[in-house]
Amino acid sequence: MRPDRSILRQLLAMDDAQLRLLIGRIASQAGVDISGADLSAESLAAMRRAVDSASDEELEAVMGEFLGGSKK
Repeated sequence: MRPDRSILRQLLAMDDAQLRLLIGRIASQAGVDISGADLSAESLAAMRRAVDSASDEELEAVMGEFLGGSKK
């Protein structure tokens, strides 16, 4: 699955509360338990920086790990 950078940037441009809600919904739909995830403002800022500087291959790897992560 190739990441769509324009969509990722739009998603990451959401305010922190909206982004937390979206991440929770996506994780729930994927059956991934993120109850222990750090979704603090600092963590979300770091995620935004990481996505902005990551290569497509790196993003694909992270997406695969997330979607194949710890299932409920």
